[in-house]
Amino acid sequence: MTRSLFLSASLVLSLEALAVVQQDFTLTGKISGVQKGDTLRFERILYPGFVNEAAFDIIVEKPDLFSYSGKQDHDQEYIMTYLPKEGSAPDCDRLGRDFIVTDGDNIDFSGKVNDIYYCTLRGGIYRDSLLSRMLQLEDSVGIVRSSYLTKMNEATARKDTVSAMQYLNLFNNFGRAGSESVIDRYHEARKAYAEGRPEGSIYLLVNALQKISYTPVEEARSLYDSWSQDFKDSYYGQIYAKELSVIERLAEGQPVPGFSVTTTDSIRIAENDYRGKHLLIYHWGMCPGSLQIDSMVRDLYDRYSDKGLEILGMTESLAQIREVHDGLSEKEKYQLPGVDDLRAVLGGMLEHPWKEVEIGSDHKENALLKDTFKIGGLPFFVFIGPDGTIRSRGFSEAFFKARDILDKELSSTTELRKP
Repeated sequence: MTRSLFLSASLVLSLEALAVVQQDFTLTGKISGVQKGDTLRFERILYPGFVNEAAFDIIVEKPDLFSYSGKQDHDQEYIMTYLPKEGSAPDCDRLGRDFIVTDGDNIDFSGKVNDIYYCTLRGGIYRDSLLSRMLQLEDSVGIVRSSYLTKMNEATARKDTVSAMQYLNLFNNFGRAGSESVIDRYHEARKAYAEGRPEGSIYLLVNALQKISYTPVEEARSLYDSWSQDFKDSYYGQIYAKELSVIERLAEGQPVPGFSVTTTDSIRIAENDYRGKHLLIYHWGMCPGSLQIDSMVRDLYDRYSDKGLEILGMTESLAQIREVHDGLSEKEKYQLPGVDDLRAVLGGMLEHPWKEVEIGSDHKENALLKDTFKIGGLPFFVFIGPDGTIRSRGFSEAFFKARDILDKELSSTTELRKP
């Protein structure tokens, strides 16, 4: 009887301790143009993987205003999306408004519904003037860039293909002409914020976690070592440490991890099938970077495929790419930055001479390949030597390094040059 009472008391104390650990927070907002009955959806952003998990919805009860009080288990990053009762959300180059909530925060949102994903944040970590200045500049750049999406969609709706492509070019090429001063000011503000927080901040920590899959290993380790012990011990600090240990195992010179995938022609292949050969894993899609570099990847394959180079392509869905390709007129050239004829480039992608893997297929093991190599975007490359060690990994710079290595080891002359 005494033991039962003791266990019951211990359980009650444990439950009380868990309750104490939970953090309280409040969200309030004044977004002009939000209507009664509209929904603001809030999701937790989970790491690793950068996936969303449902948290809570706010149904607007009074025009322009909303509020919510809640609890969370630890500091948490959320993303807010707008679901109007009628019509659709405004065009935007963002998927939503992300923000971070810590213990006891009262976060306030203010802005206009047309720019809801660029609304101003106040309270909590956003009391920091340097952070607020940096985000203000980032948002101002995003608003201009998103305007090109709106104009592109309007042109598409009236079947003005020429104007639509012009606005798409402006969207994809944004920052390369006419807006450098704003972007430069943003980078200066970001630098000032980081330098003012040498031991770290939760914003810098979460931002670093978002980019860790493609951050050079030495840089990621140096950043982690610079943080205070409190940040290292925090919820996000512990996740970062685990991810850091993974990418350190994917550093140059490390043995390639095991993998097994099924190609589009239903052939099952694994890392051991490439022993004794140079293997370039190429993650590609319909992004500007892939469209621009694809011909260079093909040139490299044509040059060295008979000398021991294999390429394993991976993309989300060939059917989606074929649909876009087939929807473009053969009589017109659709130009993008660095791409003279979009239809021709997509046609070449659909006829890659190497084995391809579809990530979105019914073969679940294919999706694991992205996680195995911590592929954080596209175009992304992993170059593996004949001895089974990783020789380069990353975005386009990893391809150029692989190309330099192959030129040196497989050719007496270097005919291919970086653009």
